[in-house]
Amino acid sequence: MKKIKKFGLILSAVIMTMNSGTIYASAKNDASLYHQSVVRIESTITFKPSNFNIPSFVMSGYGTGFAVGKPGEKVQYVATCNHVVQESSGVYTIYVDQDGDYVAYELMPEGTAYPDKHTEIIDGEEYLVLCDYFTTSIDELDAVYSNSSNDRVSLTVAQYNKDVDVALCRLASDPTDKISALPIQFKSTVDVNTRIVAVGYASTSKFANSEERYDKSDSTLKDGIISKLQRTTGTNGSKTAYDAYEVTADLTTGMSGGPVISEETGAVVGVTAFGYTDISQAASSNYAICVDYVKELLDREGVQYKVVTGRNSVLMIVLIGAGTVFVIAIVVILLALKKKKSVNVAPPKIDDNIAADKTYIGNNQRYVNTSVPYNQHVKKYYLICTSGPLAGKKYGVTNRAVIGRDSAKCNVVFPVSHPGVSGVHCEVRVDGGTMTLRDCGSTYGTFMANGTKLTPNDPIVLQSGSSFWLGTKDNMFEVKY
Repeated sequence: MKKIKKFGLILSAVIMTMNSGTIYASAKNDASLYHQSVVRIESTITFKPSNFNIPSFVMSGYGTGFAVGKPGEKVQYVATCNHVVQESSGVYTIYVDQDGDYVAYELMPEGTAYPDKHTEIIDGEEYLVLCDYFTTSIDELDAVYSNSSNDRVSLTVAQYNKDVDVALCRLASDPTDKISALPIQFKSTVDVNTRIVAVGYASTSKFANSEERYDKSDSTLKDGIISKLQRTTGTNGSKTAYDAYEVTADLTTGMSGGPVISEETGAVVGVTAFGYTDISQAASSNYAICVDYVKELLDREGVQYKVVTGRNSVLMIVLIGAGTVFVIAIVVILLALKKKKSVNVAPPKIDDNIAADKTYIGNNQRYVNTSVPYNQHVKKYYLICTSGPLAGKKYGVTNRAVIGRDSAKCNVVFPVSHPGVSGVHCEVRVDGGTMTLRDCGSTYGTFMANGTKLTPNDPIVLQSGSSFWLGTKDNMFEVKY
């Protein structure tokens, strides 16, 4: 009966796994779930110009964030675009109204020439236009649930990828049920022509005229389809190409950082990011960053989440039925064989020509060398510290080892005051028999033994015997497998 029970468990696992892509199909077209997944992000930004003739000034910025975590559980983190929560210094064009108030700003592409001070007529109003190199800083960063009741909480940036323009923020409060996380769906299971809904606080929507009262129900839903998947460097001066969806939804300012949701599965597939406009052809394209890059930040921070697959639901049902019939047939065959099976099983026939120093496993005479226990034939991976305060310590790596000074986030922990090592410095990961090393955006850098500095968040493969160091050669590690 043990085999029968085992196949019963397999049957349950097959059914549960194959249903994973349709569990959240009931979320399709459920606007209340879409509204409940987002929060408005507001920031107060200080701009300091390099030109002394232009004064420093403070402006407000805003965008959208969406809840991440396991659906049904309280939320501690929100994901968004990096440019929503971390303004970068650079060349900005500033618009000043006739009252002398700064009303808008725009980050210019790298290499843009500084235009002279001039005036422009926009929608019938005259504005003074200034351009200079500004150093920016965010003084306040809040997640706003409702302005009417002043219900808001501070945010801190926990993880980010500047090149891909995604960020993960932690709520400065206990986990909340004021927003709800949706599952996520990776690009490998998202098809072109998938119908989507983009959710966010669009500057063109009605709430822009009543910001003193809006709440989550005032977020805008804009539908469309995924027209293609392409590699891009975005619009924020990134030199790193990444995957993004071109979508037909009409995305506008203020929706940056909001979720793009598959109507088929109710899962987040992307993050609203940017658009291109060709004025000469009166054409524009809008893009959403694949949610796979948010998953990398969630893994780095240790945030749990739900993943669904999104292949055709009808096909999924057919596969579930076929799989169930197949497993039941195997169980029936095993029951029939069990009745015919003799009570006394003949001992295995040993081939005298096989060396005597072998241990036989099962009736098929499979063997291993008796000098090594059978369970040790699986490859082991080790991280060995050869210098510094952890010198001589050896760490087994079965999945990942995070190295740094923050004991809450790292499992290879340096003393808090140790120089050259960041809070979360780097990560060693084993996946599919490959061992890799990734710098986690450290302050002091991660270097291979030959002095090559790793590019942050760009993993490299480690061979057995490879050595690397953190900050200085006093913090040296070697890998063995």
